[in-house]
Amino acid sequence: MAVPSIDDRTRAVLEQVDAEETVELARALVRVPSVTGREGREISEFVRDWLRAADLDAGLQEVAPNRANVYARLPGATGGPRLLLNGHLDTKPFDHMTIDPLGAEIRDGRLYGRGAADMKSAVAACMIAMKAVARSGVPLHGMLLFGSEVGE
Repeated sequence: MAVPSIDDRTRAVLEQVDAEETVELARALVRVPSVTGREGREISEFVRDWLRAADLDAGLQEVAPNRANVYARLPGATGGPRLLLNGHLDTKPFDHMTIDPLGAEIRDGRLYGRGAADMKSAVAACMIAMKAVARSGVPLHGMLLFGSEVGE
């Protein structure tokens, strides 16, 4: 199977992605406790603030006391399609874990900690993608949206 060529627009976006920054962002998200029903505000504010620091229009949607969803938007051409990058921030409790649930340790190229696979690493990838598209200067034919919920 032939590998498709990368066009200039895709290359411009990919050049903005820093693998080390992506891993460190995922680790930072794992370190913030966000057990379903117990915590939520701290991680939501962290995500919002990170997106704002990347010069994205980001905010919070209050859903319950101490719990808020996060949203961001990167506008493009009016009336074009919209693409939503989405993932949840809450985790299961970690009462019986045998590793440090908030340690965000890297072992053998893998990230360990509560929420690393479900789904803080994916949320970090979405955040990095938003930043990369914004920094690339590539014009969008529609709008790129980010959403992250404090509950599944």
